[in-house]
Amino acid sequence: MQAREMTFRTFFAGEVQFVAPSFQRPYGWERDAWEPILTSALAQGEGEYFLGAMVTMTIGTTAQGIRKQLLIDGHHRLLTVLMLVAALRSAALRHDPRFAREVAGQCLRNEGEDADSTSLKFITARKDRAAYDNLMLIPPKTDSQHPLVQAFRFFYAALEDAPLEELKAAYQRIAFHFVIVAIMLDKDEDPYPIYKSLSAPEHPFTKTGLAAYTRFSPDPELMALIAGGESQEVEFKESTVQRFNSERDELRGSIQIARSVAGFMNSSQGGTLLLGVRDDGTIRGIQDEYGLVDRGKSNWDGYLLFLNNLLRMRLSIENPFLFYTIERRSLQGNDICLIRAHPSPAPVYLDKHLFVRVGNQTVEMQGPDLVHYVSMRWPQEFA
Repeated sequence: MQAREMTFRTFFAGEVQFVAPSFQRPYGWERDAWEPILTSALAQGEGEYFLGAMVTMTIGTTAQGIRKQLLIDGHHRLLTVLMLVAALRSAALRHDPRFAREVAGQCLRNEGEDADSTSLKFITARKDRAAYDNLMLIPPKTDSQHPLVQAFRFFYAALEDAPLEELKAAYQRIAFHFVIVAIMLDKDEDPYPIYKSLSAPEHPFTKTGLAAYTRFSPDPELMALIAGGESQEVEFKESTVQRFNSERDELRGSIQIARSVAGFMNSSQGGTLLLGVRDDGTIRGIQDEYGLVDRGKSNWDGYLLFLNNLLRMRLSIENPFLFYTIERRSLQGNDICLIRAHPSPAPVYLDKHLFVRVGNQTVEMQGPDLVHYVSMRWPQEFA
């Protein structure tokens, strides 16, 4: 564990993405919590405004070099300041679009990324995600009564008529005079003691959060993958097969897995497929399918053999096992399967079709798009 003091700007410096885990309570702050932050941002002078401790845990680094961190504590404080920054960005747009983009690039989005939720520097808890993502748009969508939207409106009402110089001064103060004590945990450290010590144990939200944490505490990496939701590098699938009463139903489930793995192999960064996890992040488990995919060996070994045979037979690349690994994880009596796919050195076809992971979807490349993608991704194919 490391701890050091840093500015708000330094906290978000570079290509970084913070992910709020499932045990964070939904945003619920109101005006009495917003006003001190706004007052400090508009204050004159060089004094500092202390935002408190932000506890993070390292998840890893994506193929694009984005550092991913799980946000253990500081969720509400961080979200509130980000709402202030988003409102300031929107107010600055009519004066100086270039300055507005600079603000967004430093605190809200990783530069060079697509304008979707996967590019955000902060991914909120699931219950807040739709409202937060809408506020990151230009122009933002503010037609709901979500507490985050109300915070944004409060800040924007105070800033919309401010001259550009005042907006720039406010941003400088937020960026360089709002101070954080960053407590950074390593991957193998247990965040539970710190989360518990920094939370009010009698608060209902804390009790709910601790219960959610307990479900995932044996496996922080899995907690982080699920908390981050589906993305360019992560996909959830609830089940492998829906039914086993005909060959057609078996293939339908099988093809979905092979297509996803092929899509990750054909992308430039690979990715992880989680089997036994619903789209909303709820864990269903795969153990009930052991007897469906292999009636003679109703266990993990039979399931693993089924997956390896499926990928070997379906994917066009020679020795596909060189480009993926399969792991079993267990949480509260549920087995989850992780298939980690790595970028392939040549196109991987599934029944003569080429699939690619794009954003949070696996799409088929066709016609000119197919030719262009292959020529860019594997130029040696055209040498």
